[in-house]
Amino acid sequence: MPAVGVAAMIDPRLAFLARVDALLTLLEADEFSLDETFERLVKTICNCQAEYFRERRREQCERERHFLEGLKSCADTKRHLDEWQRRVRGRR
Repeated sequence: MPAVGVAAMIDPRLAFLARVDALLTLLEADEFSLDETFERLVKTICNCQAEYFRERRREQCERERHFLEGLKSCADTKRHLDEWQRRVRGRR
C-alpha cells in the first residue's frame, strides 16, 4: 500500500468533531472563556463550510467541463455527418 499522508486519510467531518471536542475540553478546563470558545467554534464552522463549498464548486466545474466537451464532440460529429451527406448527395 502506498504511503499516504495523515491529512489525506482523515475524514474532514471527524476532524471538525475533534476540533469541537478540543474546544469543549479547553472551555471546561477554564483555558478559554465561553465567548472565546464560541468565537473559535464559529470560525471553525465557517472554515469547514467554505472548504465544503469550494470542493462542491470544483466538482460542479468538472461536470460542466465534461458536459461542454460532450457538446463539442456532438457538434463535431454533426458537422462530419453533414459533410458526408453533402459528399454523398454530390455523387448522385
